[in-house]
Amino acid sequence: MKKIWKSKPDKSILEVVADLEKLGFTPYLLAVPEYNKRMLSGQVPQVKKILSTFSYPYNRRIAGQHGHFTKEDYQKWLKKAEKDDLARALRRLAQLNQTKVYLFWRKQQS
Repeated sequence: MKKIWKSKPDKSILEVVADLEKLGFTPYLLAVPEYNKRMLSGQVPQVKKILSTFSYPYNRRIAGQHGHFTKEDYQKWLKKAEKDDLARALRRLAQLNQTKVYLFWRKQQS
């Protein structure tokens, strides 16, 4: 197995995760929707404000949308988003925050 590429999260993702950390969120627990729902209690407006900074393509990924999705569509989605929607969005954010390592697998020569 050979490491081909290692990609780190985008700067905008790291900034949003740091802002969420200031609100008391733990970055590695963002992948757990139940944790997010518990942490969102009383903080929904602050989290929406933090998430409103995303632009294409991250706004579409955070919202879980496909196809043509404009910044205006994202703002509408964010305005309507409830606690469950935001918990899922934070889960997607946790996935975007991960370092990706691409490996090439080759059968060993005997």
